[in-house]
Amino acid sequence: VHVCKTMLAYEKFHRAKGDTPESLGVKGDRFVGDCYVEFGAYSKTHPDAEAEAQNLLVEWERGDTDVRARWKQMNEWAIGGIRETYRRCGVSFDAFYYESDTYLKGKAEILKGLEAGVFHREADGSVQVDLAEIGLDKKVLLRKDGTALYMTQDIGTALCRRGDWDFDRLVYVVGNEQQYHFKVLFHILKKLGFAWAESLRHLSYGMVNLPEGRMKSREGTVVDADDLIDSLREGAREEIAAKGREEAVGDADAVAEAVAIGALHYFLLQATPAKDMLFDPKESLSFNGNTGPYLQYMGARISSVLR
Repeated sequence: VHVCKTMLAYEKFHRAKGDTPESLGVKGDRFVGDCYVEFGAYSKTHPDAEAEAQNLLVEWERGDTDVRARWKQMNEWAIGGIRETYRRCGVSFDAFYYESDTYLKGKAEILKGLEAGVFHREADGSVQVDLAEIGLDKKVLLRKDGTALYMTQDIGTALCRRGDWDFDRLVYVVGNEQQYHFKVLFHILKKLGFAWAESLRHLSYGMVNLPEGRMKSREGTVVDADDLIDSLREGAREEIAAKGREEAVGDADAVAEAVAIGALHYFLLQATPAKDMLFDPKESLSFNGNTGPYLQYMGARISSVLR
């Protein structure tokens, strides 16, 4: 439904002008994120906005050709940009699982559970599970219009992963704001009779905050990862210039990028995973103390001594 919200904003504010990430000179994921922010602003003055987005999701699940084509375009822009940032940070994956591929498997499993009495259908038509046995309330698994939710898709994704990888342990590395979600997911899989659900673990980590405060995607107060790395790179570039080391380092821009990535990764790794942290760009770039750039600097000095 989040993609449907960006689609709605694109239709209302960009399609007529023929806007694309290329024409506006921005990364695809940034453009889609901007559309999401625009939907947030639009919904404040248009009470029917949420229903409009939900209707798009219904049409998507029905296979509407035009809706699917628009959805495909938004996804290509978003995922293309995200992968570009991952490559920049040296992050790679063996496989990708898309919710659009796994939601049907999740829906089928929920309907099996409904038939077996594991779940129940409410008066409004939604399918829910009673979580009283683990001290929680009820959880919706299929909306009243039959469309899937995150939980539906994650059930399908878990089944796909189990089919592809005969794992001893499956670790979900996801932020601590999703602790409730994974507690419920693992419980539902156990209720459905999957013994391997005992082997699932949520490796929870805290949020990364900046001196300006917490980030909120819908309000547009997000600090873009690329912007953060760019600012670190510029800071490293200025430091190289200030020390008069531009000729000595060779390609100053490439070295500045490596220093920026090192500063970011090392600073993030210092925090205890489960706790929220405050990322200080200036402190992370310091060439003195317990920082990535200091370790890189010492590595360069040692290499010089060995030569």
